[in-house]
Amino acid sequence: MTVYPAMLHEASPSAHVTVKRMEEVDHVPGLPKGTFANIATVPLDLATHPEFLGQRFLIAA
Repeated sequence: MTVYPAMLHEASPSAHVTVKRMEEVDHVPGLPKGTFANIATVPLDLATHPEFLGQRFLIAA
C-alpha cells in the first residue's frame, strides 16, 4: 500500500478525513492539508484491510 499525504500541518486530528484511491483522483483543487495525527492513523487503519494491499491512496483532512 502506498499513501500520498496532503500538505502536513500540526493541529488536532480532524473529524473529516478524505481518503481516495489514486485511480479516482483526476485533479486536486487547491492545496489540500492533513494533520500529522490523521496522516499517521489512516494508513494503520487501511493496513487492517487486506483488500487494500498494493493500492495507492490520497489522504487529506
